[in-house]
Amino acid sequence: MSKRWLSIAAALAALGACGKAPAAVFTDVDPPGSQQTEVTTMDAAGNIAGWYLASDDSVAAFLRLKNGRYIRLGSAKRHPMMVIAGGRNQIAGWVSGSHGYIANTRNRFALFDVPGAAETFPKAFDASGAIGGQITIAGSQVRHGFLRGPDGGFATFDAPHAGTGGTFVEGVNASGAATGFARDDSGRSYGFLRKPDGSFIDVQLPDGTGSYFEPACINAKGEIAGHYQTGSTVPGFFRDAQGNYASFRTPRAWLMEVTAMNDSGTVTGHLGLRGRTRGFVRYPSGLLRVFDVPKRGRGSMGTFALGIDSIGAITGMYWDENGREHGFLRTP
Repeated sequence: MSKRWLSIAAALAALGACGKAPAAVFTDVDPPGSQQTEVTTMDAAGNIAGWYLASDDSVAAFLRLKNGRYIRLGSAKRHPMMVIAGGRNQIAGWVSGSHGYIANTRNRFALFDVPGAAETFPKAFDASGAIGGQITIAGSQVRHGFLRGPDGGFATFDAPHAGTGGTFVEGVNASGAATGFARDDSGRSYGFLRKPDGSFIDVQLPDGTGSYFEPACINAKGEIAGHYQTGSTVPGFFRDAQGNYASFRTPRAWLMEVTAMNDSGTVTGHLGLRGRTRGFVRYPSGLLRVFDVPKRGRGSMGTFALGIDSIGAITGMYWDENGREHGFLRTP
């Protein structure tokens, strides 16, 4: 792909950002009694997961179902976790002691460890029940990739270019494909696609533009989205299932951090613009919109978009004028 093609794609995205945005409805995501809420993700069905500081100063994980019902998922003293939503009203993540887990809406937890691992850190959870993430082995803090299939079977691997910087799995899909990045000994990152047969494809622009590629997600069609560095800016990128790439960035934004994508290819994340962090959504057409949580996302750290469902609803966090975190749901 030529630099001219990339420039055209970026220009089209910029034009979209300048258009009038369609109306969207914003809803706060705060479990009952929450003092602060940190949303971590959203699954395709519209369920939202995260953790919160309760009124009694305890910290707990939560699952907010699409119908608005909240489920508390244990105390942080037992389960201090990164919560990753998956399908079938389940979540996955890790607990203290660095063990992986799966939980359901009845608050039943099943711990798991990758065989031979000293630490297990799930990062991605597909609706099929596939899980991907990182492990370490005894005596080393180098990260290695792992996949756990819906049947409970495990595979571990190091991606091409991985050195002491490790391998980081960021997304998995039902076909058994995984994406993420590897870091070499110097810390430089290289994107990868691991196919279901265990072979690898580099994720990078064909014309060699940019560096430090970090894919963030893969959908059921095998489309990948993420970000990379070029000069002093960090644009986003989209790779379709045939290996064609599009780069995108709004005018004057120095950072486009991609966080999630749905099966339609709609991408979300947040960007750095004029000293603030704002949310964005990029549609399959290339149209790109920037948004803030109305009257509430203008705190010192702004608006962070972190998940998207099948209809394009987006979740994330914002900081209020007192510096407290809250979750939000943006419904198109």
